[in-house]
Amino acid sequence: MVKHQHIDHAEEVIRKTQSSMRFFQKELLDVNKTANIEIKISDMLKFADFFFDGFISDFMVQGKINNALNQTRNEYDNVTEIVMKLNLEYNETQSELEKIQKEKREIVEKL
Repeated sequence: MVKHQHIDHAEEVIRKTQSSMRFFQKELLDVNKTANIEIKISDMLKFADFFFDGFISDFMVQGKINNALNQTRNEYDNVTEIVMKLNLEYNETQSELEKIQKEKREIVEKL
């Protein structure tokens, strides 16, 4: 029973994460990335796992958990890569802006 409480909690955290990812995607319309993190454990499988508490049902539940964990890790890597690229672009843009401002100052000083 405790295991399924943890699974239910994990499902709620995943729903919140998916919501955050949708917001992130709206903010980055030019980046075409999606998050498809999903952990679905059917009620029948939960019942079988709880009632029988057997190896097969444990194995099936564990497989779904591992699948969701792998998806989560992949999406984390994707988001990390996007953020790194955006930071790089930001730094490059800042450098270019500073260069332009310096050139502008020099032009004004010469006048």
